[in-house]
Amino acid sequence: MDDQRHEQKENEREEEYPLPPRSTKFPSERKKVTLFFYRSLFVLFLLLTAALIGWGLTLQAPYE
Repeated sequence: MDDQRHEQKENEREEEYPLPPRSTKFPSERKKVTLFFYRSLFVLFLLLTAALIGWGLTLQAPYE
């Protein structure tokens, strides 16, 4: 009898105060990580482009 009462009380408690969804309690940082990844790729592309242009200009200078 006590077990049934205990289970019934637990069920009533769960209905009164349901747990929030996991996505609400622990939001995903996937969007932040993806945005960081693409921004870092873009910065690396800009640095590589600038380095190659600079390198090309230094190699071209002696031939002028």
